[in-house]
Amino acid sequence: SQFLYFIDVRSTMGIDLRGVSKKKRTVRNFTRSTNPYIKLLCKLYKFLAQRTKSKFNATVYARLLKARQFKAPISLSRLSKIMARKTCWMDLKKVKAPIAVIVGDVLDDI
Repeated sequence: SQFLYFIDVRSTMGIDLRGVSKKKRTVRNFTRSTNPYIKLLCKLYKFLAQRTKSKFNATVYARLLKARQFKAPISLSRLSKIMARKTCWMDLKKVKAPIAVIVGDVLDDI
C-alpha cells in the first residue's frame, strides 16, 4: 500500500525577512524642542526624578520628553469641568483643593 505524506510548509519554515530587521523600541533621553525654557524644565525634573523617590517628578519628566504630538492642548473650560468633578464631593473646609499640573498647552477659551 502506498501512503501519501503531506508536509505543511507554513508550520516548518520561518518567514524570510530580506533586509528587514525587528524595529527596536527607543526611549527618549532628551527633548528635541528648541525652546530653552522646556530644556531647563527637563534638566530640573530629571534631577528631581533621580534624587527623590517622587513618582510625580518622574511622570512630569517623562511627559516633558514626549513629542509635541503627545502633549495635546487642553482648554480652560474643560480643565474647570474636570476640577469641579474632582471637588464636588470634597469638604473643602477640611481638605485642601487639588492642584492640576498640565504638561502641554492651556487654551484660553472662556
